Amino acid sequence: MVWVIGIIAFAFILGLIVLIHEGGHFIMAKRAGIMCYEFAIGMGPVLYQVKKGETTYSIRAIPLGGFVSMAGEEIESNMLHGYFKCQLVFENDKVSTIIVDEKKFSSALPIYTIVKSDLVGTKEELDDELYIDVKNEKDEEIRFIVKRDAQIAFPKKQTFQIAPFNRNFINKTVWQRFLAIFAGPAMNFVLAILVFFILGFCRGYNDPSVTFIDNVEPNTPSYEAGLRNGDEILYMGTKDLSLVSESEYFTEWNDISKTLLACATGENKDYQGYLNIIYKRDGEIYKTVAYPNAYINTIGVSFVQSKDNNNLTIGYSNVKGIENGSVLIGVNDVIFNNRTEALNYFYSDASQENFKYQVIVEQDGERKTVEVSGLSIQAYLDNGVVPANIQLSISGEYQRNLLKNLYMPFVETWNNVTLVFKTLKLLVSDKSVGFDDLSGPIGILDATVSILDQKDADGNVDVGGICLSLLSWVGMLSVNIGLLNLLPIPALDGCRLLFLGYEIVTGKKTNAKVENIIHTVGLVALMILFVFVAFQDVLRLFG
Repeated sequence: MVWVIGIIAFAFILGLIVLIHEGGHFIMAKRAGIMCYEFAIGMGPVLYQVKKGETTYSIRAIPLGGFVSMAGEEIESNMLHGYFKCQLVFENDKVSTIIVDEKKFSSALPIYTIVKSDLVGTKEELDDELYIDVKNEKDEEIRFIVKRDAQIAFPKKQTFQIAPFNRNFINKTVWQRFLAIFAGPAMNFVLAILVFFILGFCRGYNDPSVTFIDNVEPNTPSYEAGLRNGDEILYMGTKDLSLVSESEYFTEWNDISKTLLACATGENKDYQGYLNIIYKRDGEIYKTVAYPNAYINTIGVSFVQSKDNNNLTIGYSNVKGIENGSVLIGVNDVIFNNRTEALNYFYSDASQENFKYQVIVEQDGERKTVEVSGLSIQAYLDNGVVPANIQLSISGEYQRNLLKNLYMPFVETWNNVTLVFKTLKLLVSDKSVGFDDLSGPIGILDATVSILDQKDADGNVDVGGICLSLLSWVGMLSVNIGLLNLLPIPALDGCRLLFLGYEIVTGKKTNAKVENIIHTVGLVALMILFVFVAFQDVLRLFG
């Protein structure tokens, strides 16, 4: 059931992002007076469409992408190119409809042979400058004047209004064309800022100056230790609690984060797989012991919950060849005696230059070595991710702050932008990262389903948490799509802007045929990459 809801949510989220993106193109194109033939959400076969004015609004079957079809984007300015026969409908002695779909030919109208035409005209917009020259059945050539809003009835039930000179994209000023192209990605950033503003208004922001718990996830070490929402962490560490004085009590959330990191890195040499905790609830002080979950991000494994630090049983693996339930023995000929050693190893000098780890595991009583490609330590740190860590699965208290909500949406949008650039940098500079690490629509769908599967502390569906997580997900995806479209990749908005930049600098328009070939080749390359990424997503999902 969660997958069905996930698919619906996935289609809605991508549909919203595409609607905003294409809406940006559409609004600025209309403001510039550019004729827009179709505004489509989705790709492929049409599910529903309605025509209002000169534009057809469509919803298509594949919820990936969309488009605004503008007059003058194509090389061929002659809309009748490739058609040889037509019938004409007149209004006030001018052609109001040109029928080139022979299936729509009427026995009541004569059939003409098309000789030549000019359905664009000039910027002067003269009354009689649009025309069509035809030959009748007597082989006599006749010129008919065409109305500026005449329709052409094409095959496959497509009817388009002709676009005179001043309604064509290519004939608009550089600034008007720039805005029509740039408005799409720009609206994605506007959507992200709006979403992050709503998130801040509804949820608030983490207050780093306190140690109150906002949320304790169910079936986690913190939950098992007795911690609950609203508790205040006073102390957490490896010290005997009877020896902890009030002067050692934590004063900010960063004290908790630093304690967990010190245990994972080996800086705290007393860590043996558990933490002593002092916390306050309803004015009363309590003591407990928690056994954090251990994660090794570098080789993609986490351990099962256990009070035994020597238990190296893998609870979850996202690496092919290492199954859940197998036991981690060691890495690169280094044998681990306990979880603490395993965690600390990935912060040691021995692992700094390793991108391919020989991971030794015991599975069904047999030992085997699996080669795992991991990121360099620096790559993790550059992206704000630790190579290995321990977690209690708690989050700090949130507080609404009007001042923060005025600027934090912009900060969060910018943080997402920099994250995309860091990822791109890894693709070209870090040999441990490749295109097979990218994720596409199937990966986005899987992540959406994971969000919908959130549970609260009592094990029930966390509706509030799901809504907030989905909002955050929309913001992040919108930034990614907006930024992706601004990259100078053929067929994307960024490359079109690059050609406009060339026109601004040189004062010359690029060769339309050359530009079209570049965009076509780029589109084919993007489709190949799309298929490759989708295939990798399937392997990760079902591998």
